[in-house]
Amino acid sequence: MLRDLLYALAGRCPVHDRASAYTIAQLETELGIDPQAMATHQANARDIVDAYADPRLIDCGRRTCRNR
Repeated sequence: MLRDLLYALAGRCPVHDRASAYTIAQLETELGIDPQAMATHQANARDIVDAYADPRLIDCGRRTCRNR
């Protein structure tokens, strides 16, 4: 309960502020750290959901997240 209160006070979202392998691979590709990061991530994923799970597409129900 305290954690939820702290997230609300900070304007953070526990769903969207979580690190995901998809987002990390996408950033590595965009920044040029590892140009093959997305391809490697998708090839090594356990299933199609892990390969293409983009947390920005998840609707957590919070109005502030929808407006971003």
